[in-house]
Amino acid sequence: MSSDNSSLNEDENLENLNKLGKYNMPHKRNFRQHAHCNPLAAVSIPYPFNPDCVDWSLNYPLLLKNNTTNNSKIYVNTSNYPINYKNDNFTIKNTINKNLSNPHINILDVGCGYGGLLYNISKSLNDNSLALGMEIRDKVTNYVGEKIKVLRLNSEHKEYNNISVVKTNAMKLILNYFYKGQINKIFFCFADPHFKKYNHRKRIINKYLLNDYAYLLGDKGRLYIITDVKELFDWEIFNIKQNGNFRELSKEEIEKDIFVEFMKNTNEGKKVQKENREMWYSVFEKVECKIKTVNELYEMLQFNKDDD
Repeated sequence: MSSDNSSLNEDENLENLNKLGKYNMPHKRNFRQHAHCNPLAAVSIPYPFNPDCVDWSLNYPLLLKNNTTNNSKIYVNTSNYPINYKNDNFTIKNTINKNLSNPHINILDVGCGYGGLLYNISKSLNDNSLALGMEIRDKVTNYVGEKIKVLRLNSEHKEYNNISVVKTNAMKLILNYFYKGQINKIFFCFADPHFKKYNHRKRIINKYLLNDYAYLLGDKGRLYIITDVKELFDWEIFNIKQNGNFRELSKEEIEKDIFVEFMKNTNEGKKVQKENREMWYSVFEKVECKIKTVNELYEMLQFNKDDD
């Protein structure tokens, strides 16, 4: 067992039963971590060399392997719950979307925090959809992984099998995990505003990273943003519109999207509403992508860099 007392050992399920016969949820107080993390630091997190190196059945065992036993194990790429990516078999390949199995990951919550959006949407996903949270903080990722495990156990493996989480640096590594056009929805909920001007390059939505998101989104895939910082919202809107690969949905289209309500009612969203503060949100849909290959993506990134 790990020396970290916040960790729920995979072999101690019975010891965590409460008086009602349910497994105890992990407590956030045991997983607190500094909210700010430098995404531009050197990558020290294990990562797959390309999407073929990822075995997603570790994260979604019941749906991808029909294996109930492994459904109570945790693999989230942290020090407590590591993932060994299959990088030994790496070959340079075209990562254009191949014939993906159903179900497969097509919903991303980038910077998922404590996982509120994942829990909200789980019961509303169709049979072919899997949702993944991507979080850079180690302890926070452990919390989400352990909570999903308990939710699965308490439902007798009937619910929450379609959500999972991994620790990674999405700013640098998101293209290593998914194929071109694989994703239908990407969420950016209450992202770190990085207020100081010299830190704006750390913002998860910027003119460079939007090309990555356009590359990963399929036809008419949607990009969701929500924040309680007006300056950040204006920044995000400006950069997305400047990118040229997205169109902003009308107010009527946005209100018809059921995922908007899920996004507004995460723990952070409820906190904002409880304090009577304002939050801003919008949804963009991908138009015909100008980027056809990974090489074109890198060329565009280099072109934009030369403009600065």
